[in-house]
Amino acid sequence: MEETDDRCSAVAAATTREDLNKLFIDLPQREIAVLAGQEMTYTASEVNELHRKGARPRAGLLGLTTVGAITGTAVLASTTPFAPVLLALIPIVFILLYVMKVGPTEWYAPSARQLERERLAELRKEEKIRAAELRAQRKELTGKITNRALKAAEDALNNRRK
Repeated sequence: MEETDDRCSAVAAATTREDLNKLFIDLPQREIAVLAGQEMTYTASEVNELHRKGARPRAGLLGLTTVGAITGTAVLASTTPFAPVLLALIPIVFILLYVMKVGPTEWYAPSARQLERERLAELRKEEKIRAAELRAQRKELTGKITNRALKAAEDALNNRRK
């Protein structure tokens, strides 16, 4: 409890991030964890954007192309030998819509899952940067302590010789 009180007092007195980092340098690092059942919150613009894009026009176009190509092939099969060529429309439309992403830019907005993944990746990146800063501070602190210890040993040897 004493250590907790001391740390809390030191946190309250801290004026810079370095002051805070010194207080937590000896604590173990933890992975970012998302609690099960925790609801993610989104901005109003994110919700509106996802709602507007819920119509899935690319899937609709691909579905209509598939139905049209199959129906056209069935209808024209008795009149022309080239009717099966209509079936080539299905992969062509798929490639245009899903691979080449032809169409309005709003068709390709990220999903809620993609937004969540992006947020978590950003948090992990920030945590890695913070961990690297803390490692550098620890290394610097270790170097200072080592130098002090060497200096003290050197002084003790010099005093012994005198």
